[in-house]
Amino acid sequence: MFQTVDGRKIAGEKFSELKRKIEKEQLSLSLAVVKVGKDETSQIYVNAKKRELEKVGISVSIYYFPEDVSEEELCKEIKLLKEDGVIVQLPLPVNLNKQKILDTVLEKKDVDLLSTTSLGKFYKGTNKINPPVVGAVKSILDYYRVEYREKNIVLVGSGMLVGKPLSVFFMESKNTVSVLNSRTNDIGYFTRKADIIVSGAGVPRLIKGDMIKDGAVVIDAGTSTEKGVLMGDVDIESVKEKASLVSPVPGGVGPLTVYHLAENLVRLNTPPSLRGR
Repeated sequence: MFQTVDGRKIAGEKFSELKRKIEKEQLSLSLAVVKVGKDETSQIYVNAKKRELEKVGISVSIYYFPEDVSEEELCKEIKLLKEDGVIVQLPLPVNLNKQKILDTVLEKKDVDLLSTTSLGKFYKGTNKINPPVVGAVKSILDYYRVEYREKNIVLVGSGMLVGKPLSVFFMESKNTVSVLNSRTNDIGYFTRKADIIVSGAGVPRLIKGDMIKDGAVVIDAGTSTEKGVLMGDVDIESVKEKASLVSPVPGGVGPLTVYHLAENLVRLNTPPSLRGR
């Protein structure tokens, strides 16, 4: 039976629980979002983060910088931020050293887990939080009771936001994991064998129905805009004829990624004795 993931519903339920925790523990939390340039797709997610986090009592400040800001100036400004958590919204203009800027975020404020230190601990399994996309995909699979151990997993896209962290997550569960990139010939050769496909390539309608097997689970974690409309990687109309579960864009992974970002902020700012409550 085919199902469409309702990420907004799942995130809403989780946000309600998080709001109760914040109120119970009387937490006063703040998040800084650093936005460089005018990328249209990333602005959609900046707006969503501010909207959803403020609903649960987390203060969000957005700091805008022009595309021609220097690395030195940007790093200096990030170091001056006083908020409890800091996000550098990606993508950054190509003239900037992305990792150098991400490494400016202190580990205790790195809710996205994109600094070298945070990522290193995640890869070693010693970090107390997970990258938001990992939490989002796991939440979807758990909510719909999808078994994701000892399966054939295909990740379309090898970027630091989706492909890399999810490859670590899935490999820990004794899966066979294939990570495809822009140089992979015949993507369909791999996807047609997959039990679970997660696409984060940012290419509209890249994954079509003839590229998956019957009963496959297809999770769309790719975003791009086409004539001002937010698009995913999956051609839902053709894929739903064969898939058992598909997450759409918008309304699938996105809302849950925002939730797990908020959860990371709470966990990083909650004493160890209270984290399990």
